[in-house]
Amino acid sequence: MKKILLFTFFFIFLQLSQAQQAQHSFKIGEGSFLLDGKPFQIISGEMHFARIPREYWHDRLRMAKAMGLNTICTYVFWNYHETEKGKYNFSGNADVAAFVKAAQEEGLWVIVRPSPYACAEWEFGGYPWWLIKEKDLKVRSRDPKFLEMSKNYINAFGKELAPLQITKGGPIIMVQVENEYGSYDKDKEYLTINKNYLKDAGFDVDFYTCDGPSQMPDGYLPGLLPAVNGWDDPKGVKNLIDKYNNNHGPYFIAEWYPAWFDSWGEEHHTVPFKNFIDTYDSVLANGLSINIYMVHGGTTRAFWNGANMPPYRPQTASYDYDAPINEAGNVTPKFLAMRNVIKKHLSAEALAQLPEIPQPKKTISTPLIKLDQTTALYDNLPKPVESANPLSFEDINQGYGYVLYRSDLIGPSEGYLNIKYVRDYALVFIDGKRVAILDRRLNQDSVFIKLPAGKLRLDILVENLGRINYGTYLNDNRKGITEIVTFKGKEIKNWKIYGLPMNDISMLKFGKATQFQSPVIRKGKFFLTETGDTYLDFSRWGKGCVWLNGHNLGRYWNIGPSQTVYVPAPWLKKGENEIIIFEELKYNVSEIKGIENPILDVLGAPHIKATGSIDKAGKKPLLMLSCKDTTVRIFYTLNDFYTLNNKNPTDKSLKYNKPLIFNKPARVSVIGQKVDNYSDEVLKINVYPSLSTACKVSTINKFKEKYSAGGEQALVDGFMGSDNYKDGFWQGYEGNDFHAIVDLGENKDISTIRVNFLQDVKSWIFSPTQVEFSVSTDGRNFTTIATENYTNDNTKQDISFTRILTDYKTSVMAGKKVRYIAVKAKNIGACPPEHPGAGGKAWLFVDEITVE
Repeated sequence: MKKILLFTFFFIFLQLSQAQQAQHSFKIGEGSFLLDGKPFQIISGEMHFARIPREYWHDRLRMAKAMGLNTICTYVFWNYHETEKGKYNFSGNADVAAFVKAAQEEGLWVIVRPSPYACAEWEFGGYPWWLIKEKDLKVRSRDPKFLEMSKNYINAFGKELAPLQITKGGPIIMVQVENEYGSYDKDKEYLTINKNYLKDAGFDVDFYTCDGPSQMPDGYLPGLLPAVNGWDDPKGVKNLIDKYNNNHGPYFIAEWYPAWFDSWGEEHHTVPFKNFIDTYDSVLANGLSINIYMVHGGTTRAFWNGANMPPYRPQTASYDYDAPINEAGNVTPKFLAMRNVIKKHLSAEALAQLPEIPQPKKTISTPLIKLDQTTALYDNLPKPVESANPLSFEDINQGYGYVLYRSDLIGPSEGYLNIKYVRDYALVFIDGKRVAILDRRLNQDSVFIKLPAGKLRLDILVENLGRINYGTYLNDNRKGITEIVTFKGKEIKNWKIYGLPMNDISMLKFGKATQFQSPVIRKGKFFLTETGDTYLDFSRWGKGCVWLNGHNLGRYWNIGPSQTVYVPAPWLKKGENEIIIFEELKYNVSEIKGIENPILDVLGAPHIKATGSIDKAGKKPLLMLSCKDTTVRIFYTLNDFYTLNNKNPTDKSLKYNKPLIFNKPARVSVIGQKVDNYSDEVLKINVYPSLSTACKVSTINKFKEKYSAGGEQALVDGFMGSDNYKDGFWQGYEGNDFHAIVDLGENKDISTIRVNFLQDVKSWIFSPTQVEFSVSTDGRNFTTIATENYTNDNTKQDISFTRILTDYKTSVMAGKKVRYIAVKAKNIGACPPEHPGAGGKAWLFVDEITVE
């Protein structure tokens, strides 16, 4: 009897407790959102718990609250929680329920985006890699195998999040069904299945879909609120949502972009708040609800970054996004401006409760860290899988990291080694010596090699740079060598395949530092008397990934734009700390330092040694390019190919073990450059585009000087042609930018910078619309000293721009000398409006730069 009474008392207590917790309600009403029956304007910001250290969740949420937000929106990434089929992880940094509870504790409502597909610049758009192992499986479809697996996942996270809905006393007010589905397909039955899976998993709050304006007809689901992404015209948004929602709101901009993400090798994206702040004000003034994507980006650690396609463009580890709350969780000018706007639209009660802005987090620099223990990657190979043909990552049951493919070649012989297809980045070695780098971003899949006599070991180390996360290529996401490898057209057989997922580095055996000629893993220890956020400066390293005290901090790559890796203070310790770095390219760099500020906007340069100048008689070569151990591919000049002694090569890709002497202008793409010892004597050449479809091939043009001092000079531009980057044919209206940095070899006084542009007489005449000059003493921090605007003149065959800067030494640089000169010409190659999509061999390049 006592047990029955005790159970009855407990049951009544539980019911009362639940009733007491469920004190709020939220509904999508006709015309407005309703919180506790009253109209509610969602002022939301997106942040992803997977991109934020758990130790900082409360901090980032507190920052959002101080900005004036009342809601947080977050994705739930399937692959982050089900890394192996049927094995779920909702602990540690993957404890999504704890993040949602933290938001509630900070006084924020939550919108959850848990659909199987996320996008979000996340690996495979959030899908687990092991889906690819299922033969012929199609994601985002009614494929029965896919639906079964996605249902299992939805049920799993439903157990974590369904109890945290507003209907049960939690902060979750809405749940998204799928994500921008109209950009992919229009199967309403598939969307209905997703909605029903969510209901079956226990979600009883209101659902919504989100799509871009043109995608909404295909992506919305009748009966659900159709939110819009990427459009902020209040009248247009209202008309669009009315059209697909029975002529009434509420009106929700589910993704509104204050900036954008970064991809490797492309400029860092920034958008000044002045460009959008009035629009943001207008959206709120018109009563629309809005979600800022991203209010805080964070960091994509380990191997979780995704990629766009076409062309293939993997995203950086830093997901700073130029967001109002920066990567380290601190206030930006954008934060302050948006906070001021939000305050205008808050009720008196909400304004009185607006928290003060938290103080900036402490940052530190570390002592110079010497990584004095090393081990070669080749000395840590696991037992191989043997196969007649190359196998993909998925074939050997591996999702991320690296795979080493090993076979034999017989010499003497010479010809092209071709990989079909390499996904995504391959280092090619012959008997332990690197002979090429093949980069999917640049459509590189082959290299011309010469083999000496005998049996030779061929090694191809392939890195998964991130699976495609958006668009029609989602179902074409296998990694590694996905088909065959040939030499001189003959298929290479009999492979040993070594899986290197890099998910457990605890078993590595290190020795004392030594010289290496192949990928190396380095370890060092350093001591701190205090902790704080810091940024590891990798600008002198090559490419790889880094672990700190067991945390995989993510990738680094000297092509930029980010040159640092963010380290959150909670992952540092007072006393001894351990750092491990896997370096793919620069095998003898062994020092690193933590600095107080990030470097997010420096596009790195290949380091190529160049010498030579021109005397008045023109007897000396234009340029001597030292390319020992480097493969050089020659592309078109204005007339023809020119290489050694003005001879026309039969192959467009040749390997030289002595300097190339160009006595006529030549266009050169340097592949697999090998300069391991960083030196001030090495010319820095920065080559990069501002648009994804341009500038995939470097070119070297003549350089003239008027000063008498020696040094190493060359000028490189980044203009190339269309998506295949081979024939110089450019299509498109927007055009692209040119950016070159000239290293004078030492700090010098200069008074004049002059630059001339030439182009192929057979091409359209597309001159730059603006030329900008900047100078620097360190190659990193540039000061703009002049900007000139120009109007395209389609009657001229050559275009010359001159800027005299006689007073810069006192008024601009305050007496400092200059070593680096940056020339940036904007909007080169733009097709005129009357010829949209037109193109030609617009070989526009810098012919001369003069320094006085």
